Amino acid sequence: MAAALLSGPASGLGRRSSAALLDLVDWDRPTTDIVAAKRIARTTPGIRARLARNLTPSDLMVHRGIPCTTVEWTLVDLAASEHPGVVKAAVTRAEKLRIYDGRAMAELLKRRRGNRGVARLRAIIDALEGPELTRNDLERRFKTICRRAQVPQPLCNSWLPLDGVPGGGFRPDFLWRDGGLIVETDGQTDHGTRKAFEDDRARDQRLMVEGFRVVRFTWRQVRYDPAKVASILRSLLASAP
Repeated sequence: MAAALLSGPASGLGRRSSAALLDLVDWDRPTTDIVAAKRIARTTPGIRARLARNLTPSDLMVHRGIPCTTVEWTLVDLAASEHPGVVKAAVTRAEKLRIYDGRAMAELLKRRRGNRGVARLRAIIDALEGPELTRNDLERRFKTICRRAQVPQPLCNSWLPLDGVPGGGFRPDFLWRDGGLIVETDGQTDHGTRKAFEDDRARDQRLMVEGFRVVRFTWRQVRYDPAKVASILRSLLASAP
């Protein structure tokens, strides 16, 4: 906090210091990294300041009361200065903490194209995510799983009225009305923002109040572990009220 305050407005913790504050890496450095949109006139022992003229107010956030760069900006800066293994672990940690925003990351990588760390981070993210399935591919593969699991075929994207949600209802990916079961197949681009994550959970809670069971499978599970998906479906539908 002292380092952030001394550095003035339009600045915040950056690089490894921001990553440590966000709990993406361990704090193991004797100096505090600061990123600022304007040049900091004075130098202070223990503070390492870096000028980033393309830093905007939207690239800064407050975490635990301390100004720092956003998760997305922090990961780009990590990729520019740290070993790829450290960056990979930080991305995985951000996903686990539910603070990784896929859409925001894609936008920042596009805006910072040509900056150090961008190409490396893009390669790391691509390797972690793999080629994502399209919605049509997900639907086709999921229907195949249902057929091989010998369970009834679900309704796909069928309108379900639901009080208390925007629009008065929604279209679940897959619905078994008689079994009271809803399956959502989550792709990174569909549910990759913090707001979408919160909205999805609020809707799931509302559905549970109405007596539906909601289970979510990632596109990775549908693609790489269909046997497990089929086993879960059989168990859930067999135990339908």
